[in-house]
Amino acid sequence: KQVCRDDYLNLFIASLQNYDVTSSKYIVPVFGSSRMEEKVECAVFDFSSKVNQICRHLRNQMMDSSFHSRVPSTASLQDNKFLHPILSTFAKETPPKLEEALRLIQDIAISLNVSLLSEGIQSSLQYLAFLANYDLLYETAPG
Repeated sequence: KQVCRDDYLNLFIASLQNYDVTSSKYIVPVFGSSRMEEKVECAVFDFSSKVNQICRHLRNQMMDSSFHSRVPSTASLQDNKFLHPILSTFAKETPPKLEEALRLIQDIAISLNVSLLSEGIQSSLQYLAFLANYDLLYETAPG
């Protein structure tokens, strides 16, 4: 709710990596590293699943805020500032959850009673195609 533009969320999601950014961005100088290692005992975190965990949590929060707080209307597809970031979280996961993203788009079209060929739905599909491997998206597409 505090983010005013969905582009900021999309940029954040796109830049997520499965490694400890703090170890490369905030390097401890050599002269202070021995003292720092003695004082700081960090909990071990499995960074191989970091992106998936963050995407899952972000998606849950955005979906709760977007789709459960109001009755869907025709304008809600265009006005929903979290739709593209939600699609970004599906595409960013490893492996990408393209089937779930396509199902969400289909569910939105059904709930709004609009055609899959409508402008808003096509825009969402184009955005997902931009994020994902096009061949994989084509193979994943149902029916």
